[in-house]
Amino acid sequence: MLRFFRLYGLSCVVGITIFYLCIARTLPVDHVPSFEGMDKLVHGLMYVFFAGALCLDHYRLGVPFDSKRMVLMAIVFPIVYGGVIELLQENFFPPRTGEWADWLADSIGALVGYFVAKFLLPRYVDRY
Repeated sequence: MLRFFRLYGLSCVVGITIFYLCIARTLPVDHVPSFEGMDKLVHGLMYVFFAGALCLDHYRLGVPFDSKRMVLMAIVFPIVYGGVIELLQENFFPPRTGEWADWLADSIGALVGYFVAKFLLPRYVDRY
């Protein structure tokens, strides 16, 4: 179990943080500037970082970007995770609600995160 967290610790922390932020009843956002569509932007950015963290953890293990494993773990997994969270919000965490648009923003964020990581990681990160 410790080996798992040593290998995938960053991904776990980001995933748990996203889960907490998505199910929390209230968040301290009183003094944060807001604009139309900010919620979708935040969802997208959370999943950019989640997919990026998953890519980083797998890249360090030597998993190539074009492999099925990388695509499953860095694109498919975050998209499914976002969908599950939306269902949980709708059914178990009132006053939170699940929205298709949030899931779409999560999915787009995961795709963007994968492609950004695919471009940046080989240039700036050494594999173990």
